[in-house]
This record gives sequence, structure tokens and C-alpha cells, in this order.
Amino acid sequence: MGKLLIGKIVKTQGLKGEVKIYPYADYSFIQHTKHFYKQNGEELQVTSLRQSQNMFYAKFVGIDSIEQAQKLVNLELYLDREEFEVKDDEFVVSDLIGLTVLLDSGENYGEIVEINNYGATDILVISGKYGKWQVPFLADLVQSVDSNNKIIVLNKKRFEEVKV
Repeated sequence: MGKLLIGKIVKTQGLKGEVKIYPYADYSFIQHTKHFYKQNGEELQVTSLRQSQNMFYAKFVGIDSIEQAQKLVNLELYLDREEFEVKDDEFVVSDLIGLTVLLDSGENYGEIVEINNYGATDILVISGKYGKWQVPFLADLVQSVDSNNKIIVLNKKRFEEVKV
């Protein structure tokens, strides 16, 4: 089974075992899932899943108290990659983290270490020899993504305009 990192449990929610999940994917990818997997392959069966703003809230079979839910905090959640289709123009956050960032001039700028989303677009966090930079994932910035070779190529002129 190919695993796809889909999110991380960040805290408990309420007293009856619900957890808050920071997503690494759009809600539409997982809104109908009936289970997640731990990294070791152990299955967590979902009894309820909802979205509120940019976070998910889930309840799992056998997790019925805040004490049980607390043991899940910081747990990364996975789905079986074969359970859904990622289109050619779509990317999964966990597939982008770790990609080497090259500018179209050939310069190696570092690697993607994190991706955030504040509503309008995903923000790539790049760390390398020049420090840590944030840039939006924009069509006119990103020239290509080569998942097989772990490389993303950015337009240098546009990069200089949008980096923070």
C-alpha cells in the first residue's frame, strides 16, 4: 500500500474523544473517507469527520474520552494512495515537501520544508543557503514540478517579486 500523508492531529476537541486535524490536503480529497492509517499501517476507523474553516475534526472508533484522544496528538494520518485520484495539475502537500527548489536560471535555492494555507493559496516555505523564504504557489511562478526527480522549478523574475 502506498501511503499518502494527509494531515496531523494537533489537539483534542471536547471531552468525548474528538480530535482536531491540521490538513495537508483539501477537504474534498478526504470528506468521504471511512478510515485513516497510522504510519505503521494500523487503521483508525472514522465515525465522524467535519470541516470548520481550514481544520478537520474527527472521531474514531474506540476513542471515547479526552484521555484516549490525547494519546493521538501529534499523530500523522495517512490514506492509501490508491483510494483516490490526483489529477495531473494537482499536487498533494506531502509530495511537495522535500523537493529541491531550482530557479529557471539554474540556481539551487534550497528545499521546500513546509506548506501553509491561509485561504487564498498555498504558501511554500523554502529553506536553504539564503535563509528561509515564503512564496505563494502561483501558476506564473511555478514552471514545473518533477516529483520523480524531486525538483520544482520557479521563475526567477517572479520569485524575486513575491518572496517574503
